Amino acid sequence: MKLFHEMFERVDETTGTNEKIAALVSYFEKASLHDKVWAALLLRGRVRRTPLTSLRFRQAFARLSGTPAWLLDECYSHVGDTGETLALLMHAGMLPLKPMPKERSLHEWMTEELTGLRDLDDRELDERLIAIWNSAHPAHWFLINKLLTGAFRVGVSEKLVLKALSRVTGDSESFWHQWLMGKSDRD
Repeated sequence: MKLFHEMFERVDETTGTNEKIAALVSYFEKASLHDKVWAALLLRGRVRRTPLTSLRFRQAFARLSGTPAWLLDECYSHVGDTGETLALLMHAGMLPLKPMPKERSLHEWMTEELTGLRDLDDRELDERLIAIWNSAHPAHWFLINKLLTGAFRVGVSEKLVLKALSRVTGDSESFWHQWLMGKSDRD
């Protein structure tokens, strides 16, 4: 997750196309195959499953922190993003967290940590969220929260992702477009 977080921050901090492509290329050169696929899906907005709705996520945070719903709503109205709002409140000490980060890949987060949350009752969800946040580095809370709500957006177009993959591998952008859509003739 550290590598994905670094790329996310680099992309988020710049408006320059070349800098964004450079950040993507650097990530795709270093990441494992599983992480590359997840990153390409996330960056292109192709992950359709949402671990938690924003409402349920805020409700869980309210239960865990004792924060009144009206105050969370007010904070959200100023920030405009549930994941970011809750990350800011977490960094402000609104939850009794004791982070003991475990380095996991993006693939592990997506397939192990952030799955099955919708099916949990409130008590189980609260316990699982605390465990997730405690196992993540605090610098990654914002990104984890974005993944939890499925509201993962960063200023990268599909074209930039395809261009970066093409530069890393030497394959054409159209090949990557077809491959990521599951329509490639090549294995």
